[in-house]
Amino acid sequence: MWIYFLGEVTGRDVKIGVTKAAAIRERRRSVDSAQMNDDRYVLLAGVQGPRFAEDRLGEFFGDYRISKGTRREYYEPAEPLVEYILWLRQQWFVSHDENDEASVSPEEDASHWLPTAARREPRPLAHPGQLFDDHDLSGGPLARTYWSWMPDLHPTFQDYFTPPDIVRRASDAMGGIDLDAASHFIANRRFHQNGVAIGDFFHVNKSAFTHDWHGKVWLNPPYGDNERWFRRAEEMLDAGLVEQLCMLSPAHAFTTKVAQAMVRRSSAAVLLSPTPEFFNPADPTKTGTNLPHVIFYWGPRVAEFLGALGDIGIPFEPRWGIAA
Repeated sequence: MWIYFLGEVTGRDVKIGVTKAAAIRERRRSVDSAQMNDDRYVLLAGVQGPRFAEDRLGEFFGDYRISKGTRREYYEPAEPLVEYILWLRQQWFVSHDENDEASVSPEEDASHWLPTAARREPRPLAHPGQLFDDHDLSGGPLARTYWSWMPDLHPTFQDYFTPPDIVRRASDAMGGIDLDAASHFIANRRFHQNGVAIGDFFHVNKSAFTHDWHGKVWLNPPYGDNERWFRRAEEMLDAGLVEQLCMLSPAHAFTTKVAQAMVRRSSAAVLLSPTPEFFNPADPTKTGTNLPHVIFYWGPRVAEFLGALGDIGIPFEPRWGIAA
């Protein structure tokens, strides 16, 4: 059963509803046809869930309810509701496509997504000096609607995601992963579908440079953008916010001057062999660069790290300042 959030194209209101339809497009069309005016709607988020979830949502956002005659499923686009939808859109089990079929959409326990005070994501910052904001959607169902400011969640040809097996091994090494510091909701979905549960992740619209890191962290930063990632990781370790860190990058990234402070405090590493085949959702035929890649580890679980990852590469423990 779909729990859906539809946004009126001019931003007038949000409709929260439930449907047994195979795809939300069927319900969205019936909502449009039932309007007594020119209101039309687009899908903001859809999630598989129980019928009682609609009642819970109505109770939580009841202060913003709008009556349209006998219809009571409409709400003001108030910040708490909009920010909850923004949070929901980033979850691995949520659909943004009204054509998705219920039979192939994952269902997550409602307790993991029903609204709470913490389940909110602020709107992206606007830049008044720009004609178009970087996050404005130029294509897709939200384009040319009030909701076009919502972050684009589609991957690009530059996005390469780590094979789930490697991330699972890093999770085993650290005893879990609390944060993927450079990710995408599609990558997060693939990890969950392969048995790797990562509760929090940063992405292009939720910057790792303006949000604090926490706990056990996995990091595969964008290729070629190394210096600021090393500095940010060092800052988070020094602040005591990061308990453990596994970082995957091409081997040459760890030999640069800007990497030395971090590399010299590392606990262990594995030179992956063969080089992993990364996943590009925009073009699945691409597997990324064939450069040698290394996973460095910072933390106390050296034996667990080497045990979890040692058989897919060449493991070593750095010994700095020791003469040959």
